[in-house]
Amino acid sequence: MTGLATVHAGRLSINGTYGGGASVLSGGMLGGTGTVLGGVNVASGGWLDPGNSIGTITVGSLTLQPGSTLRIEADDAGHADQVISLGDVSIAGATLLLVPTSGTFSAGSTYSILTASGTVSGEFATVSSSLPLLGLTTTYRADSVSLAPGESPTTPATVVEVTIPTPNHNAEISAVDPVAGGPGSLLQQMTVADADAGIWSDPQDIGFGNGQAALGLGFGQFNVDGYRQRWQTLPLQYSWKLDNGTVAILDAPIVNISTDGHGHSLRNRSFSPGGGLRIPINDDWQIKPIVRWGTVVDDDYNHIGSLASGTLTSHYKTQLNNDWQFGMDNMVGVYRSVGGNVHGLDASYDLNETVLRNSVRLGGPLDSTPLGSGARWMAWVTDTRYFGDNLAVSNIQDLGVAVSTRVRSGSGFDQVLHAGLTVQRSDSGGNAIQFNVGYRF
Repeated sequence: MTGLATVHAGRLSINGTYGGGASVLSGGMLGGTGTVLGGVNVASGGWLDPGNSIGTITVGSLTLQPGSTLRIEADDAGHADQVISLGDVSIAGATLLLVPTSGTFSAGSTYSILTASGTVSGEFATVSSSLPLLGLTTTYRADSVSLAPGESPTTPATVVEVTIPTPNHNAEISAVDPVAGGPGSLLQQMTVADADAGIWSDPQDIGFGNGQAALGLGFGQFNVDGYRQRWQTLPLQYSWKLDNGTVAILDAPIVNISTDGHGHSLRNRSFSPGGGLRIPINDDWQIKPIVRWGTVVDDDYNHIGSLASGTLTSHYKTQLNNDWQFGMDNMVGVYRSVGGNVHGLDASYDLNETVLRNSVRLGGPLDSTPLGSGARWMAWVTDTRYFGDNLAVSNIQDLGVAVSTRVRSGSGFDQVLHAGLTVQRSDSGGNAIQFNVGYRF
């Protein structure tokens, strides 16, 4: 048969030899393990899906229009769908969707997905997968390959390959890495929890039973490289005063994380319980050692990655005129990856990071406002930097404002309702905004 085969909707599988070409329109899909001797054009919204499961389709030439999708299945034994073009290939603006079958994949493994005896123009605009790590990479290189079974001489060709990242490489190239990416990642959330743990708690009486509880709710969004990462935090904390005036702290932040963009839609959760002491040096200065362990899981509670940390924070504050207050918070800490493999991969994170986090804050009274007696405002700037293994996000600056109200509760401590807004800028070029409310009682 010859002529132009047009796929308007549904799937057309070619498993023999077709003498003409093919046009795949929006809503249509071309697949099979045969040969299309003419050119194949896939329009925006159309799909090219080689094989019937994992297999190879051969075409005379190939044009993937912007908005079209090349769907590639791959298994954990190193096999993948492939397109062989006897002529030129154009892929500028198209999407590459890697669909892993069940099994445990080798991190760092490379799959050859397309070869062309002519030229390959353009690159994929989006490379997507349902794997828990989003940093898939494609390479375009010249090679010598056999273009058809039984060909003796090898033919110079352009080869397109896709590589599954190792966990560390994913953290290096993906700003939305769930373990060590932007503000919603486990590393960033643990850093904030270590810095903020017990900073506002003020139990008045000695003993565990006379302690202070605190709970909160936070919402954040991080936009970077076409991704939108959102998270919701539920910080839980309890603190109590010891005989020597030191305050003991236990907390357990819980975070829900959703990442969308470039065909991805991932849902993760993180848990990072920790504990430490807030030790007074004098009336204005306190130091705070904290240890913490955290983990990230997917929607089915499959392991993604875990970190352990130890930090030391200095909190200094001094009273200014008119009841204003100036403060500095300086933290140094180490974060190390722990635990097993990433779900679906035969590899685990191997991260070693040192963090320096420095903040200055200024606060004062909010007199004659509807918030009532004792209400206060506060503003702060923070710089957080990570040193160690390369990360896509290694530096974040914060600018935040907050208000709080205070109500005396009997002869004990103040009850405090706190609300704050923070905007963030990262060295990856991404921007984030967070809103938090908290209640201490």
